[in-house]
Amino acid sequence: MSRDGTYTSEPREPDLGRDVRWVLGGMFTFTTAKCLLRLFGRYINEHVNQRRKIHTKEAPWIHETASLRNGQNIYLGDNSRINHLCCVWAGQKARVVFGDNVLMGPGCKLFATNHGTEVGLLPMNKQPFTEQDIQVGDDVWLGANCVITAGVTIGDGAIVAAGAVVTKDVPAHAIVGGVPAKVIGQRPRARCQVPGDTAPRNSEGSR
Repeated sequence: MSRDGTYTSEPREPDLGRDVRWVLGGMFTFTTAKCLLRLFGRYINEHVNQRRKIHTKEAPWIHETASLRNGQNIYLGDNSRINHLCCVWAGQKARVVFGDNVLMGPGCKLFATNHGTEVGLLPMNKQPFTEQDIQVGDDVWLGANCVITAGVTIGDGAIVAAGAVVTKDVPAHAIVGGVPAKVIGQRPRARCQVPGDTAPRNSEGSR
């Protein structure tokens, strides 16, 4: 907006000197050093250390921004990937198990633990955890930003829509979406048999 109160499409003239002063003024402070140290520590704890513990069939593809917990209880199948900004939090006793050929969009969250929620003397963040395994079958597509809660099993070939919150088991080859997630469709059947697909078919080619 110009001085007379009217809008203008002309870009503001950059003040390089001021911008440099802002950057340098924020870089060389104790607060900046403390924040960077904490960020580095979290990355080492939630990614580097946990990644070394994960059980894999082949060399894993795990994005550098993924957050992992209790990696000794994470099992990653062949040709399965953990994508950008995903959280895979196994429990101290509960596992998160991925089958083969799992697609995972950015921002997926899988939590094998949960806080207690009883109304009483203790606030929820101090109540004991509950833990249950999460099982993800082969050839599953987890859409971006979906949430998979403790105790859920996702059948082979299922699709979880982006943004869905899955609180119950998902049947094989089903498409689920919504909050909480419900079955909204089924994957279409191939018209001809593909290599490795041993499911029985009738005389018309369908299962």
